[in-house]
Amino acid sequence: MTKKKVAPGLGTGGAHSVTRGHKDATPRPEASQVVPPAASQALTTLACFQRLYSDATGWLVLWTLPDKRSRWYEVPGQLPLAAEDAAKQARDHDVFFAVGLQAERVKRGRGSAESVCFIPVVWADIDVAGEGHAKGKVYFESKDAARAFLGSLPVKPTIIVDSGHGLHGYWILRDPLVIASPQDREYAIKILAGWQAYLQAKAKALGYDIDATADLARVLRVPGTVNRKGDPLPVKVLVADGSPVNASELLEYAPAPSIPVPVQASMAGDITVDPLAEPPGKFVAVLDNDLKTKRTWNRARREMKDTSASAYDLALADVLVVAGWPDQEICNTLVAFRRRHGDDLKRLDYYRTTIGKARAARQPIIDALAAIEEGTATADPAAKLARVRETLHLPLARVVQRALANEPAEFSLVLDSGEDIRVGSASDMLSQRHIRAIVYESAGRVIPLLKQTEWEKVAQLLADIWEVEQLSEELTDHGEVRILLGEYLERTTVLREGPDGSHPFMRDSAVYIVGSHFRYWCKLRHVGDFSGARLGRALDLLGVHNKIVYMVLKKVGRTTRSCWRLPPNLLPPGVMPAAGLPANGAL
Repeated sequence: MTKKKVAPGLGTGGAHSVTRGHKDATPRPEASQVVPPAASQALTTLACFQRLYSDATGWLVLWTLPDKRSRWYEVPGQLPLAAEDAAKQARDHDVFFAVGLQAERVKRGRGSAESVCFIPVVWADIDVAGEGHAKGKVYFESKDAARAFLGSLPVKPTIIVDSGHGLHGYWILRDPLVIASPQDREYAIKILAGWQAYLQAKAKALGYDIDATADLARVLRVPGTVNRKGDPLPVKVLVADGSPVNASELLEYAPAPSIPVPVQASMAGDITVDPLAEPPGKFVAVLDNDLKTKRTWNRARREMKDTSASAYDLALADVLVVAGWPDQEICNTLVAFRRRHGDDLKRLDYYRTTIGKARAARQPIIDALAAIEEGTATADPAAKLARVRETLHLPLARVVQRALANEPAEFSLVLDSGEDIRVGSASDMLSQRHIRAIVYESAGRVIPLLKQTEWEKVAQLLADIWEVEQLSEELTDHGEVRILLGEYLERTTVLREGPDGSHPFMRDSAVYIVGSHFRYWCKLRHVGDFSGARLGRALDLLGVHNKIVYMVLKKVGRTTRSCWRLPPNLLPPGVMPAAGLPANGAL
């Protein structure tokens, strides 16, 4: 049996990491000299933040009561500062954090669900009976009862936090939800709302209530702080060694039809039109758990260009077809929908045509998946490529594995237009989330979201049809970066008297570069159009290590930067640090 890894500091303290400055930052003493009144709480908080967000980018928001003030921190560099500030605010405030990271910082408020860009966990807020909770609801009688409930679930939480008057359960996702499109946002809502709906139903069967907290901008109490609702109570980590989970594990338990799944289509036929028809009883649960359906029902879909009654009829029919409803139930719902908004009753043919269009739009995906199910073993690469094209709605021409001796292979998707979408490693090729994001970023195309079992079949087809190309190092990402690094260091001043926050600099007998400045330099010369993630992968293959570095800058004082420490073999002649070079600007 392998021992589960626990993030350093979760409930037991840990090393205090470095911090990044922000607008209100002032020069800080050595980390070892910082001993705030809540030092141990800050360590616990930092460990939690690092476990959730160490591989993320975005903005973390802390929100405090009673002043209702929002504080923003850039992730991952400012996580230590966020933990330190949370501990300080906890002396006389209630401190909360927005679980979903925001894509951009806003001047007022704490952001919205529409601007959330990263969700690392699924959560649940389980209240315990007592003062300060909504009346008319029956909560668990004790924390022990709530914890026993969490322990009885088929998917156990990774982390359990005592919030003071209840428990917070966190299910850390092995594949965090990166939200880059409306479809990604909709999928995140379905996972969160679906799992919480399951918990609510399971608790209800035992006679208890659990409040819905499935909005993406939800704030929860920060571990390591204090709940000041009534007598002050600590917010502390109880369990931190649970296993991460797959989103598909949670989706399995979501009450149908809150999680849409493509089903075998049939033509709209034997239906009748009742002017007084109402949606089936299950529609209430759909509205409660599915944001897209709710917005369609209220005719509040901001992304729709055509907002006519017929366009909304088709949009609602599409949602219900995906949810697997039979034609008569869809027809009854459309009749009630039009009546709700004061539209006239249509003839039978109108409802048949609308439902038929909705089913026809989904038919190519259904047929493609059926074809994959029936004959993935075909030896014809062209047929396999055609199935991938149909399933992904992508004009895919080739799948290329570019191999370099003694180096990991890199994969690309080549489109009919000749555009070469560099996917990355074999692990990246297996990740539906990664491929959807990289195709959306590179080609502006949204790949349909598939169930994990369906995606695995597509991934196998991609493996069956890829072509192997032997490359020289210069044609790989890391080979190109190696060349660009040499030119960059030769043409850019390497500072020896201390960093300025942008240029390369020497410290501890090593040369460091600031990734953002290197990317900017490449962009000005119209070479090496690298995203942050792509550059990071290339540098990692070259043996370059990322490190947060303290520095003192003229305008902002003491701060930190995320820098890359270069190994000697990447340094061109003339910039090799001399042995014993002092750590200029060391703090």
